[in-house]
Amino acid sequence: MIWIIFIAALVGLVFVSYLKKTERSSSSNIDSKTSTTNDYRSNSQLSDYTSNTHTHIPIPSTAKKVNFAVKGTSYRSQADINAARNVRVGDELTLIHEAYNDYDSFAMMVLTSDGHHIGYVEKKYSMCFFAYKDKIYKCIVSKVTNDDVPFIYANAFLPFDARVPDDDLKVQKMTSKEGQYIGNGVTVKITTERSLAHETNPDLELAEKLKYSEPEKAVEIFLSCAANESGLYSLHQACFCYRKMKAYDKEKELIQQIIAVCKDEGKEEYIPEYESRLKSVEYYINKQNEKGELDKAYSLQKEGKYKEALDLYLFYFNKDKFVLNLTDRIIQCYRKLNDKSNETRMLEYALKNKLSESNKLKYEKRLEKLKQEQ
Repeated sequence: MIWIIFIAALVGLVFVSYLKKTERSSSSNIDSKTSTTNDYRSNSQLSDYTSNTHTHIPIPSTAKKVNFAVKGTSYRSQADINAARNVRVGDELTLIHEAYNDYDSFAMMVLTSDGHHIGYVEKKYSMCFFAYKDKIYKCIVSKVTNDDVPFIYANAFLPFDARVPDDDLKVQKMTSKEGQYIGNGVTVKITTERSLAHETNPDLELAEKLKYSEPEKAVEIFLSCAANESGLYSLHQACFCYRKMKAYDKEKELIQQIIAVCKDEGKEEYIPEYESRLKSVEYYINKQNEKGELDKAYSLQKEGKYKEALDLYLFYFNKDKFVLNLTDRIIQCYRKLNDKSNETRMLEYALKNKLSESNKLKYEKRLEKLKQEQ
């Protein structure tokens, strides 16, 4: 009986051991499958990530390289000039057509990677770059000088069959009568804001001839033509005429109107340039007002109203910006008012600045006399 119990217990132990071994094997297989599945998911995710990465598209080896100079940097704002100083060889630049440039319908702005407008493509290449503006692969800085306002040169990479002014071709003219840019078997239709405006307004040709010699007549034509346009060309030209006429208040009003149109019609890309023009016209308005006030002060001075004249002169006086004519008039008023202390102070201030030899001797002589009297 005891042997039977012993054998049964032994069989039971063997069976339990077998069950545990089977369980461990099953667990191991599950872990193995889980690990394999996780590895697969990990590789799958990595594969997806790699496939969604936008790889850099190199410049084709057949691309035509055109080296050009960036022009007009010295006329940009101080912030833009500072940005130009930070440009380095190898930096990428952006070229954008400036639709309403006063002097060149094909003007191409040159912008840094952070959006600073540092100048323009030199005019020699502006029409060419405009014609291929949607096909320029890259624009890379090739040279930067160490000047206070740096001279910047860049390489633009165009299609291999692009025609550039440097090509030695039989075709002498860059454009045909139909306004097409031609050469190297390529014909590109040139359409600018100006050409579109001319299609709807035949009178624009006359206005453009008059805008330099008779801006008063030209501005009336431009404003009448603006009603027939979908663009801003005529309004922009009217601004140019107002500037020539020194009608700054009217120019300011028109620029504000253009900015409003740009906002309404979704032409936000033009707004920064017009905002810049708005600042410049406000500067001219202030200068114009200042000149009017100073002319008024001079009239008061000639009438013997020295105190009133002096008050106006001092309002516009800036010791950090020496203006000989204004300084001299202030000195004259102090002398007429017998204010020797302030006259002495202004004479000493004047002598610290750059003067002609005659003015320098005049002021030194007067200053010496005042000191002797004191």
